[in-house]
Amino acid sequence: LVPKKIASQEMVDDRLISLPPESRRHTSCGVCLMPFEDASSNDDEPPDEIVAVPCPAQHEFHRACITRWLTQCKHSCPVDHVQLWPEPDEG
Repeated sequence: LVPKKIASQEMVDDRLISLPPESRRHTSCGVCLMPFEDASSNDDEPPDEIVAVPCPAQHEFHRACITRWLTQCKHSCPVDHVQLWPEPDEG
């Protein structure tokens, strides 16, 4: 079997870009497709932590969703399939 091309938790933690609400360009997560929730929309729960991936388009996701995608599924952007990190033997 060919091993999955996934990212390590350390790579994900170091390279995702946290986004404050005023910096967002999208309204929903590219993995789960649920809308982003701010503190103002639901005061009973903390606001969603939104991050962008280092692809040219900087697509936005819930941190939990993209972390699961990158560490368990594939190390590419789930929206445009751009490889986010080189293969381990590529440097």
